[in-house]
Amino acid sequence: MSESPTQRTLRHLRTEGEVVGIVEKWNQYGGGGHGIRQDLFGILDLVCLRPGTGIVGIQCCAGSGHAAHKQKILTTEFRGLLIAPVWLACCGRIEIWSWSKRKFKLASGKWSNAFRWTPRVEEITQEDFE
Repeated sequence: MSESPTQRTLRHLRTEGEVVGIVEKWNQYGGGGHGIRQDLFGILDLVCLRPGTGIVGIQCCAGSGHAAHKQKILTTEFRGLLIAPVWLACCGRIEIWSWSKRKFKLASGKWSNAFRWTPRVEEITQEDFE
């Protein structure tokens, strides 16, 4: 079975020495009785502790879902409030990590014919709400 975007992001961050944990959970009663994954506050899959930077909430997805996940972050309410601006106002940061297979450059500077999983990382800021 293929690695999920959440697992791929978790592995990548841990390899970089980051302190990171999964904050989404499985709700066996959601999704019409079939079960559903629920993100923290409806928008976060991981939380990463970055000394000098702060706490970063991360939404993980496949490359084709980047725009939809950004829209989800910008519009999700939690108990009647847009949650992302509240997270940001509390000095948290938010990133979207979307994964797709891309060609890569070799040490020689030439492009490889092979593909590897590569993240596109976008930070959501207060300016996204203005």
